[in-house]
Amino acid sequence: MVSALDLLHKYASTFRTMINSKVWGSKSSIKHLLRLNKDSDWDFLTAAMDIIDDASAAIADVERFGLSGPTKYNELGERYLRLYGLLSATYIQQQSALTIHKLMNVSDYKATRAKFQALKIRALRHKLSSHGTDYFNEEARRYA
Repeated sequence: MVSALDLLHKYASTFRTMINSKVWGSKSSIKHLLRLNKDSDWDFLTAAMDIIDDASAAIADVERFGLSGPTKYNELGERYLRLYGLLSATYIQQQSALTIHKLMNVSDYKATRAKFQALKIRALRHKLSSHGTDYFNEEARRYA
């Protein structure tokens, strides 16, 4: 069975190949070829594709070595940084996927964004590594 991370890598690689084959070697502008709204959207698209790959590498490393990492030391600080990095990697990967979704004018952007926002790992990231002392739970209308 293919892991979710392997599947994401295959989709991301295929998407990058499709984009590159569309734009490289053409005399038309990238904005026109990809039907982008602004010239700067190309920069956001390439950054988002790179972030998805980089975040996948970070997540795979945590899957392989755990929060302790490939070290002989059992350091709390190291585990905290790896957890923080894992949570950040998942968040920026999701944000990058949403950026690609929006730039490519894929339908149901709001539904996809809502699915990402409902993920437990996203809430955990917000609580633990993104201003955890200021985390406000919208549903409960109180600080978590």
